Amino acid sequence: MDGSSPWSPPGGDPAPEARRNHDRLTVAAAIALAAGLLLGAGGWALTRGGPDCDGRTQWLAVTVDPAIAPAATIVAERYNAAQRAKARCALVRVTAGDSDRTSASFATGQTPPDAWIPDSSLWIDLARGKAKRTAGPSTDVASVASSPLVFALPAQGGGAEPELELEDLSWRGLTAGARSRKGGASHDGGAGPGGGAGAGRGAGPGGGTGGTLRLRMLDPDRTGAGIATLLALEESSGGLEGFARMLRTTKLLPAAGAGERMQAEKKNDGHVHVAVLPEQAVWSQNRGTGSRMRAIYPADRTPYLDFPFTVVTTNPDKKRIAQDFRTALRSARTAGDLQRTGLRGPVGTVPALRDGGGRSSLLLSGKELSAPASSGMAVAKKGAAARIQRVWQAFARVTNILVVVDPPKIARSGPAAGLADPAAQPLSKMMTALGAGFASMADSSAFGLWKVSTGRGRPYVPLAPVRELGDTDPDGVAHRLRLQEALRKLQPRQDGTARLYEAIRAAQREVTRTHVPDKLNVVLVLTSGADKGGGSAGPAALRKVRQSYDRKHPVNVIVLDFDGTIAPELRTAAQATGGCAFKIDNFRRIMGLFQRSDSMRIADGNAMCGS
Repeated sequence: MDGSSPWSPPGGDPAPEARRNHDRLTVAAAIALAAGLLLGAGGWALTRGGPDCDGRTQWLAVTVDPAIAPAATIVAERYNAAQRAKARCALVRVTAGDSDRTSASFATGQTPPDAWIPDSSLWIDLARGKAKRTAGPSTDVASVASSPLVFALPAQGGGAEPELELEDLSWRGLTAGARSRKGGASHDGGAGPGGGAGAGRGAGPGGGTGGTLRLRMLDPDRTGAGIATLLALEESSGGLEGFARMLRTTKLLPAAGAGERMQAEKKNDGHVHVAVLPEQAVWSQNRGTGSRMRAIYPADRTPYLDFPFTVVTTNPDKKRIAQDFRTALRSARTAGDLQRTGLRGPVGTVPALRDGGGRSSLLLSGKELSAPASSGMAVAKKGAAARIQRVWQAFARVTNILVVVDPPKIARSGPAAGLADPAAQPLSKMMTALGAGFASMADSSAFGLWKVSTGRGRPYVPLAPVRELGDTDPDGVAHRLRLQEALRKLQPRQDGTARLYEAIRAAQREVTRTHVPDKLNVVLVLTSGADKGGGSAGPAALRKVRQSYDRKHPVNVIVLDFDGTIAPELRTAAQATGGCAFKIDNFRRIMGLFQRSDSMRIADGNAMCGS
């Protein structure tokens, strides 16, 4: 190689050989598109047959991710031409197929390809765990190309938008919240997989007007980049609660048109939007006619899409062809084919660190792909992909929480009655905590509100039904606002005995009745603990709460006591349902519990209860 970067796209017009390769690829792709309806599994064949070897040809069927299909096709054409020139009839047929679909095909018993190049080794691990008819892809893999994950922002336009300090932006810094030069930028309260948006925190310590940082990523159910992003966030977030917070504030981007989507969001809200994308995606975006994007290379490490070549066939002859083709893909000559499609060389052939100039932010296009990349972050570990996909799918479950408020009793009426009575302070704390909790939760979270009653009939008064916070009523008012209005109607009681335990049992029945398997179903009880349940029917109701817990359809009872001592029988009943009981002595603790409801969805056990 010469002194230039081995993965830098050349400037000016392509060389004659490159033009010929491009022409062959264009013709092959057009033929494949016309025949697409005849091809299954979402793939499209790219390489042509060999009439000189009719009846004697040994074909190697290779399915490749669309991101590497153009380069792999050129290499296959060159390989086949060389084989024919030597009168050999061992040829390669390349078919483009999405990595997620090819991986899933191993679970359905479809005939697998002879060899496979997904965009990430994470798919190979998933496929081996799903394979039915075969042992799945070989674990003897070799990277044939690479593309690091970068932080991508819409290109600056006019300097009006907050501009991130780029020099030290890393995965750990991203999870902690980045700062903007025109003010602090923090994570907003946007939604995770379920959609919706919560409240952002506004400007940070800089005191300026910078917007909140909003993270965007590709779908981890469909892309290797999405899976790798989740694993990197998990490793860098400092624990379960930090990771859950990141998931809650992250939204998905479409695989195509990411630049346009981010530009539209930036114009609409003025916040700092950061997407995690493969470098190749940014490079391709900037060579098109759409919105341009700026790539930020993580300051320390980042995951790479490693495009592993794995052999699936057990046929000895085909395995020999596969090894020859893999060698061709990893050759120095192929480096140029990769460069022209925005890919780098195989993992292990790219520099580990950025150059001394420390350039970390670039508009990737043309020669600028020669920018050095970050060192690799190893995320493709055995079982990691399946586990993190389960986490993501579990996080997509919406919460279904029925709040039961037990107002404290006050002893007198008159000017100091109501919330002004010192005895009513626990209720004021409950209302403040619930109000802040409703404001901080994602729109997809569902809440309802009951008040414990004292008279005959039902042991509760329904104040608001269980609905998603982002839902609107016929008047166009969001359920989040209706809950806030219902809170303002709460008053301490002046007589009677609260039928708390009966109300808890009734709430358990209601949440069980509306139970949906993919929801986190909770009865959240806020009490001052003064009456210890009250009423002769209380002990029997609490006993029924303990006995009615169903592990297949769990409804957790969580008790928050704002004054006094939690009755032992109430704590026992809550624990019997997989829930718990807390003594709330400060506002931070109640807010922490609301935030940890996200952790409950991704933890093995009840993270909100600390188990």
